[in-house]
Amino acid sequence: MTTGNLVVLAGVDRLEKAEKLGKALESAWPCGLCPNIVSASMMEAQQDILKGACGLLVLPETADCGTGRNPNLQSMDFAQEAGIPTMIIGDLDCSTTLQLETMQVPEETNPTTIAAILCGMISRQQDLDQLQQQLSIATRIVNSINLEMEKVDEELQAAAVVQRDFLPNVLPNIGPISIGALWRPTSYVSGDYYDVRMIDENRIGVFIADAAGHGVPSAMMTMILARAFEHAHNEHAANPDMVMAAINKDFYQQQSGVTRFATAVYAVVDCSEGLITYASAGHPPPLVLSETELRVLENTLGGGLLGIFPEAEYSVMTESIRPGESFLVHSDGFEQAFPLPTAGPSELTRPTNAYLNVFKSLGEANDPEEMMQRLSLAIDSRRGSLHPCDDLTLLCIHHQRQASAVPENRLKAG
Repeated sequence: MTTGNLVVLAGVDRLEKAEKLGKALESAWPCGLCPNIVSASMMEAQQDILKGACGLLVLPETADCGTGRNPNLQSMDFAQEAGIPTMIIGDLDCSTTLQLETMQVPEETNPTTIAAILCGMISRQQDLDQLQQQLSIATRIVNSINLEMEKVDEELQAAAVVQRDFLPNVLPNIGPISIGALWRPTSYVSGDYYDVRMIDENRIGVFIADAAGHGVPSAMMTMILARAFEHAHNEHAANPDMVMAAINKDFYQQQSGVTRFATAVYAVVDCSEGLITYASAGHPPPLVLSETELRVLENTLGGGLLGIFPEAEYSVMTESIRPGESFLVHSDGFEQAFPLPTAGPSELTRPTNAYLNVFKSLGEANDPEEMMQRLSLAIDSRRGSLHPCDDLTLLCIHHQRQASAVPENRLKAG
């Protein structure tokens, strides 16, 4: 239903024609009830008349453009600002740009045609007004969402900084043993965690954990694991089975009705002999890498997942690495990190063993730092690298060929 007046503005000498045209429009109006028609002179207070109007019909008067603002244009300016559909009958004395809501018809146009055009313009304008209101509401909602997203982004960036502070800045190296690390979250924060700590002047403790899930929930779990590892390492640093059991018990006790679990490996590295003793909690098996081969150490004696059974026990396994070999421990995200060349778009996240070939190629590197650089390049160049589906973490314990070439400490790589 049309609301508001249809205003007919005319020059003083054309008021009579405006009155007659108004009556003719009432008779010829084609769609429903004709709106109330109000005729007025150009010299009247036009803004007051046009307030709430549903349409404007202008019968231009003669004016000298050089002597002041043409009243024809003044009324049109106000109507266009207010979104009022406007029709001009005849010619304007001064040039102006007609807007979307404005139409100009010849002087001789009959009332039936004028009524039909005006009716369509007014009906269309009502739809446009509704759309404009909806757009305004949608814009406010989008702006509000953007503000909230900016807040969430800032909070996640702060959380990422805090989580990175839990990781070691310097990786200790002793004699011929050097250590490298790569840590890559899928987004801001990661469900992977690692730590490397000195036990004594000859031994290093290495820990890696992968909390179930992704994003903030799993990242929060890594904070619990970090604290649990610190306590366990302080009490049992030289005993992998006891460290793992203590972490598991602490992690289990932190749960409040919701079962959460993680996989992990803790290894003690004897740097004088290249001897590694370790315990595993459902984690992917470690690997031994040389220049010519990659061996998978099957965890036949491993223990259960962290956080499931509070009194779980963990067996100790032993492995030696010779000069030139590396002991690799990784999170399970690598199983999805390197899709096969023949994989379709829907198969990019399917687990494969392609990562083993990538790891094997690292055996040509001279040290862990170069290994991590090569691995980072391989990750960046793979298909789907812009949308990783899981966190990636790799720890490399490398036995150098010449102990004299190893610095006392090395910054973490990756």
